[in-house]
Amino acid sequence: MKKTKFAIIAALSAVMLAGCGSSNESSVSGGASSTEAVTSSSQTTTATSAAETEPQEEVTQEQTAEEISISEIYDKIIAQQPEPENTVMFPESSEELINEFYPGLMQLDIKQMALYMPPVTGNACEILLLETADSDSADKAQKIMSDRVDKAASDTFYADVADVWARNAQVQRSGNRLCMIVLPDGAVIPDDVFSL
Repeated sequence: MKKTKFAIIAALSAVMLAGCGSSNESSVSGGASSTEAVTSSSQTTTATSAAETEPQEEVTQEQTAEEISISEIYDKIIAQQPEPENTVMFPESSEELINEFYPGLMQLDIKQMALYMPPVTGNACEILLLETADSDSADKAQKIMSDRVDKAASDTFYADVADVWARNAQVQRSGNRLCMIVLPDGAVIPDDVFSL
């Protein structure tokens, strides 16, 4: 009987020890998991804190006048017209032609430029947009554009067209950006093409 009791106690002790061992392993492994969780949480917090301390760049939807390209300004001018589909002009990039109408312009320090002309000659319909690299070039460009207006307005070969140039042609400037614009009667010439 004593032997049976001793065997039962021994078996129970072995089972209890086995249970304790597995509980300890669980504890240890649980401890490691807890430590990993704390470390991971700590790293996440550090990453979040670092992200919070870095200055965030504010994204703005609106472009400033300096960011708007010359071709965008042209598109905005055309969009202002009562019948934009009837205002037909084509981009002109021939240096020879540009020098003919705007002598000396191509020798200036120009960042961007676009000249739009009608498909046929003898129309008071022309837009030159440009941006120079400095104010000295802008001053010279303004003079060249004004000379273009004066010459076209005094053209005796196309007297009717010259009259429209005299009435409607303008040279507008905003910093180093300039626009020479002439459009026929009935078209819209914005007061400031650079604020469209």
